[in-house]
Amino acid sequence: MAAHNKLTQKQIEAAKADGKQSKLTDGGGLYLLLHPNGSKYWRMRYRHGGREKTLALGVYPAVSLKQARELARAARAQTAAGIDPVAERRRTRPGSGRSLPEIARAWYGSRQGQRADNTLEGDRRSLAYLTDYYKDNTDINDITTAGVSKFIEHLNRRNIPARARRTVQILAQIWDYAVRRGIITDERRNPAATARPLLNTSKPKPQPHIRPDELTDFYHALQTAHDLHPYARPLLLLAALTVPRPSALLSARWQDIDLTARLWHIPAADMKTKHPFTVPLSDWAVEILRELHTQTGDNIHLFPGIRPRRKPAPHPDHISIKFAHNAIRRLGYDGSTPGKSKHTMHGFRHLFTNISLTAGKDTLTTDLALGHISRAALQRAGFSSLHHYLTADSYRLQERRELAEWYSRRHRQAYEAAAKTPQNKKPPEKNSDGILPKTLAIKPKRY
Repeated sequence: MAAHNKLTQKQIEAAKADGKQSKLTDGGGLYLLLHPNGSKYWRMRYRHGGREKTLALGVYPAVSLKQARELARAARAQTAAGIDPVAERRRTRPGSGRSLPEIARAWYGSRQGQRADNTLEGDRRSLAYLTDYYKDNTDINDITTAGVSKFIEHLNRRNIPARARRTVQILAQIWDYAVRRGIITDERRNPAATARPLLNTSKPKPQPHIRPDELTDFYHALQTAHDLHPYARPLLLLAALTVPRPSALLSARWQDIDLTARLWHIPAADMKTKHPFTVPLSDWAVEILRELHTQTGDNIHLFPGIRPRRKPAPHPDHISIKFAHNAIRRLGYDGSTPGKSKHTMHGFRHLFTNISLTAGKDTLTTDLALGHISRAALQRAGFSSLHHYLTADSYRLQERRELAEWYSRRHRQAYEAAAKTPQNKKPPEKNSDGILPKTLAIKPKRY
């Protein structure tokens, strides 16, 4: 039988880890685990059910040598009686009986008002996978790495890599939340963090977009299409010139457009980052907006809804992303036309990046134009808050205005070249009365 009580107080106080974890053995399975950061942890090795296990007994000096030996003695008595000390601790600890879904709901509630609504909605969807798999009778103290591994396999079979990654991330945060509140007192590693590498890897796919050398053909299709709604041309042109996130442009309001100062102030509620953002407008963009104002200036939105609602809505309506993508589809850029790439509203942002960086434009200014966040760049510029960086009212606004004007000229050249291209498309046929179909009778402005 191994000797007990090998350690002395002086040995413990003088002990230090030499660059990596090391152990000081006291005997009977009890040892002091030394970390390179100077921390010292009491651990006890034992066997139960034919397997070797480790029991955490506390941190030195909060748990003294004498106390650690008493705890180890009690644990050895449990193993002699056929009881697993770790399992018994889980069964009798204060958090025992609290289910994972219950604590998940508490975690979610703690984030209310602290996170953006779209983030909370995404988390709610991820939590649905957790609560569906881990029922209300699943004690959080019974969650193990092996169990989480099976849950990850379940998510992998669903083929939802992005959602699965966020769901496992949330599970890890729920575990940490429970630890901070004393619901989990076990010092074992977060099982979700340990099992996370089992997630299927996925590479983000950029939104479909046309190539820079297709721009003239794209504009030719835009100029010669006969079945577009009057909003379609200004919508696609403004998306190409200002490169906002599609939702911001679709819901844009006239009150946020300053044509005199040539600025578009996007409110925080319309930004993914939930910070206000300012977009400098090129001369061509202002020209398009002035013309559009003659058509929709009496409305709240630049592009008001085109179909009457069956029921009164609490807020004025605007066109949808489906309207925009239908317009692109009518131009033949939905991936079904040979020789034409598939394009999307978000693809205008990728096109902007490709053209700007290929031309050698400043990377940070390009990122600013897209409303992207770069904390490192912010710190290098001497700013301490995201507010200054994202509004860009005083930060590189002139550089971004110059970039917007340069990019606008690049597009106008392609647009004017497209106007000189012979028109191959036949105009729509008139009916027997010599009148165009009603849906085509409105002739949109040409820019």
